Amino acid sequence: MNQRLKTAITNFIGIFPYVLVGIIIILFIVNGRERASHEETVSALQSEMTIYQLKNKQLVSSKQTVILNNKQLKKVIESSKSDLLLAKEFSKPKAVIKIINTLQIDTIRIVFRDTIPCVFDKKEILNTNEYKLKIRSTQKGVTISDLQVVDSLTFISGVKRKWLLGKSTYFIDVKHSNKYIKTSGLEHYELKEKKAFYDTTLFKVGLGLIGGFMIAN
Repeated sequence: MNQRLKTAITNFIGIFPYVLVGIIIILFIVNGRERASHEETVSALQSEMTIYQLKNKQLVSSKQTVILNNKQLKKVIESSKSDLLLAKEFSKPKAVIKIINTLQIDTIRIVFRDTIPCVFDKKEILNTNEYKLKIRSTQKGVTISDLQVVDSLTFISGVKRKWLLGKSTYFIDVKHSNKYIKTSGLEHYELKEKKAFYDTTLFKVGLGLIGGFMIAN
């Protein structure tokens, strides 16, 4: 056998325990991070929406964000046909936000300036997918009560490309379940975060090799 080959094999056998221990350490770190991520996901799914008040008396709705991997996010999108259609506009969806808004008004009274010259009292109840309300009309005016308008919003943000190798452009798209409600303005700002050195693959590999070397010795 060639002397160089023998030397290479001998050197590989010598460092193999360090490499093996290093790989085990790396797998242990990755597994720990995945376990922590899973626990955080479960906690977010079980969390309830809270409402708090700002100093200017505005009410704010808040809920913990659910962090998912690509497979889990795909399942969320595929659970709704309309969401799936919207997601197909993206080459890589990255976030999905769902909001349910309900507009409720107890009573709206409209008094006629001039009374209609006949006496009547007409009542009506309207119940559609977009709104619910009660109407009472008399010669003096109209009263609208128990008005309720429900709208479900879905936001999807991610990357769009005009073609497979085209430029990646970030977008956020919004759709309403209520056909009478339209989005009149939309702005989306996102912080571009740089990975810390200790969160890079190179650092993890180096840490694993150093740990393997120290344990083996």
